[in-house]
Amino acid sequence: MNNSYVINNAIKFSPADNKLFFLNGTADAITLNHPASLCFLELIRKQGEIITQQDFMNEIWHKNGKYVTANTYYQNICLLRKCLKKTGLDENTIVTVPRKGLMLPRSVEIKILPVASADPLNHMEGRLAACSQPEPTIGNAPTEVASPGIKPAAEQPFSDSPGVKPCALIQGTQRKKAMLKFPHAGWKRYKTSFLFTLLFFFDFIITIKVFP
Repeated sequence: MNNSYVINNAIKFSPADNKLFFLNGTADAITLNHPASLCFLELIRKQGEIITQQDFMNEIWHKNGKYVTANTYYQNICLLRKCLKKTGLDENTIVTVPRKGLMLPRSVEIKILPVASADPLNHMEGRLAACSQPEPTIGNAPTEVASPGIKPAAEQPFSDSPGVKPCALIQGTQRKKAMLKFPHAGWKRYKTSFLFTLLFFFDFIITIKVFP
């Protein structure tokens, strides 16, 4: 449905727009109604095959939950023929096979234009938009720079390996060092009181011996 079709190097049929475009640009595009556009698309897809009236009605209407009469089918085929005639195509572009159905003969040259080829400007804009997207990052580093298996600092697991000391381990080590330094620090703090106490003790003993 998204493809476009060039017919006899003169007309481009765009099912997405329901329009027939003149490749030489001599006239405005011709707009088909949606059912007529779907009928023409079905003829193109099954070029060289006979499509019965019932096949058309099943594919275009019944398949989409719409039940119409044969008159609706004939009206849309008639409209399609008139629009093709306005483009300058031969009246026998759509061939009627008596008591069987319709067919688009293989003598009609059909070229398929995919979406990218039919509208190269949109295709190029899509590529430019894709190139302008920012690269995904891990933390503050580009994805390509981040080495596999290395997690951001916030996600690194607890480790007590040499050279790697988490905060809890460092704090515990500092507390142990403080405890080891405590006796030395206490001796400096209480040295003067201890000396006075010792002198008082010796003075008391000497006083007892001298004055019994």
